[in-house]
Amino acid sequence: MNKTGIALVAALAAGVFATEAAAQSGVYVGAAAATQGRSVEDAQWGGTATVGYRVNRFLAVEALGDFTAQTETQRGGQAVFANVTAGYPLGPVVPYILVGAGYGFNALAGADNEPQALWNAGVGVAYNLSANWQVDARYRRVEAFSGDVTADRVTLGLNYRF
Repeated sequence: MNKTGIALVAALAAGVFATEAAAQSGVYVGAAAATQGRSVEDAQWGGTATVGYRVNRFLAVEALGDFTAQTETQRGGQAVFANVTAGYPLGPVVPYILVGAGYGFNALAGADNEPQALWNAGVGVAYNLSANWQVDARYRRVEAFSGDVTADRVTLGLNYRF
């Protein structure tokens, strides 16, 4: 086998081991840019911060903080969630679903501006860049249990696994 062939096999093996290591249990943190709105002109921007624990290669639990900036026509808001994610690793790609509950404040609060209970559900796909770094894109539907607040959130961010 020539040097190019050996280098190719070594690179592929390193990718397999990095993917396998990334699928193991452990703590991770993440940050993402977030948006919601029906068009670019109507978009309301914000971000999320996540601390999670991967129980095994298929299941994780996470705490998520969500922030939406105020615009000229829309109030900003904050929310905190406890989520469960279930995914299925396909090499370095991990499609997943999530569901959780939390509380919303300010724009995500009720009509009387009191914090209110929220639920969220969504889908996402993560891509393992290495054993520690992961790109994460997700869509979440956020609603109040009372039904008076709804938001469709799209995020793109990075996770770091310890």
